[in-house]
Amino acid sequence: MSTQIYKRLFEIKILHEYYLSESADDNYFGLPEDQRDFVLNSKIANRSYDICKDLIIKPTPSTKNILRGHHLRFIKTKSGFFVGVEVKPMINNAGVEEFFPIIKMTPDVELNFTMSIKNQYFNNYTNLKIDRSTPVICYFNNKNSSVNKVFPSLSEPVQAFQIGTTYEMGELANISGTVKEAVTKTTSSVSTDWQDVKGEGFVNQGDKNLLPHFFNYRFSTPISNAQIVLKKANGSVVKNLRLTDTRPRLNYAIDLRKDQDNKDLGEGEFTLEITGDGNSIDNFKLFLSEEKYIPNGFGTISISTQTSDQDFQIIKNSGALITQRTNGAIIVSHPVFEIRLKSRKTIWRYVSRSGKNLSPTALSVPYLNELAGVLYSKSIRPLLASPINFESENPIIDTIFLPNPANNSIQMDEDRFYSNIYVSKIKSLINE
Repeated sequence: MSTQIYKRLFEIKILHEYYLSESADDNYFGLPEDQRDFVLNSKIANRSYDICKDLIIKPTPSTKNILRGHHLRFIKTKSGFFVGVEVKPMINNAGVEEFFPIIKMTPDVELNFTMSIKNQYFNNYTNLKIDRSTPVICYFNNKNSSVNKVFPSLSEPVQAFQIGTTYEMGELANISGTVKEAVTKTTSSVSTDWQDVKGEGFVNQGDKNLLPHFFNYRFSTPISNAQIVLKKANGSVVKNLRLTDTRPRLNYAIDLRKDQDNKDLGEGEFTLEITGDGNSIDNFKLFLSEEKYIPNGFGTISISTQTSDQDFQIIKNSGALITQRTNGAIIVSHPVFEIRLKSRKTIWRYVSRSGKNLSPTALSVPYLNELAGVLYSKSIRPLLASPINFESENPIIDTIFLPNPANNSIQMDEDRFYSNIYVSKIKSLINE
């Protein structure tokens, strides 16, 4: 009886700062790679990291058929999943052991995995835009057509700052070659509205481009006339829509199921230009797909056997896996791709449980401002699963600990996100 041999074809790690960082200043993604691996493995061993508690990851129906037909196995892990494949080992001319899939994987094979949200508070502590004009979700892939992705991240590069665009607090933008995070809602690139970001390859608005062919668009102000122009990547117009109403309204349904010749519009990459009452409203790239899109989901991962960037390959041109072995020892491992999620940052707001006025003490005044009996953190702070201290770079200022916010309550007030923390008097730190 022959022995079946399976090897990992590729692996996906979904890494969330909310669980992995343990300090307001030293975030997980700013650590050296070996330290990041140690932190992740330690968290998994201590049962404090399991992304499957936040996300439900599963292959699409067509991908399930491909998995069966190609002797592939979808295996969940605490940090995401991997796909294994039944292989036949062969020794090449250099004496290196390579592994070839039992069922040849042609260049057109594409494996898609949807991620729906399991934890109802996931969007609270994940740094993604909340105020959206469309029900768009993330789309990650290994095609790297822009040749600018930061391996092993599957995210698109952070887009350059756009004049006239409104950025939500927490949104990322590339300003003069540096990736920065907005500390307030803003339309300006002025330095006081932004702070530098440690690390790279983060999930950002450029990844949120997956939509179905029929969806609603919400304008920021009511309009009576809207023009929708859908274009291919080469700029040719696929569809031109005019939407009108006798009374101005915020929401319009956009139907892109047919092109201008009334033919079915298949899935693919497009650009959508939107004009409202004669004014340019929006212009963004999108990927239209019925199978890959999931309502109210986080996103979809698409892994192809053919890609323009060698770093993102899962199969060599020879048909062999990336994995290689010599004398029984792995010398080249399977590709591991990452989805890197930043934690949302908020202003921490301390409010009296009994409705009294609060005030900081000498110990806490370096970190807190007081306004009308309510205390506010002087800087934005990350929402993390592990409680964190208030620390200063000034060695003469004491480090202190104050209650951290729960992840189930954030709100937008005056262009910033706030986390409310209800407290009573705290000896030496908060007066009531």
